[in-house]
Amino acid sequence: MKWIKDATEGIIVAGGQGQGNGLAQLSGLRG
Repeated sequence: MKWIKDATEGIIVAGGQGQGNGLAQLSGLRG
């Protein structure tokens, strides 16, 4: 589950452009 840690950092960076996209990707990866 180490990838989740990296994914969180990626979302923070991508959050500037679109948090919605980041959250959607996280949901897709987790589900």
